[in-house]
Amino acid sequence: DLAILDAAISPIRRIAPEIMAEILQVCCAQHSKSNPFDHSLDNPLVPPIVLTHVCSFWYTVAMSTPCLW
Repeated sequence: DLAILDAAISPIRRIAPEIMAEILQVCCAQHSKSNPFDHSLDNPLVPPIVLTHVCSFWYTVAMSTPCLW
């Protein structure tokens, strides 16, 4: 399937896991600062959990980045 092949060669897949870990950390930090009045995601584990559901690469990187947890 062409969509699967496109996903496999996507530029995001060429990012080193160490760089991706930094990106995920920034995303989680930005989320916690984004809206202090939004209590819908009060659990600090919600952002990393959401990121683990994007793709297997993000899952692997997030799970191997202890500071997210």
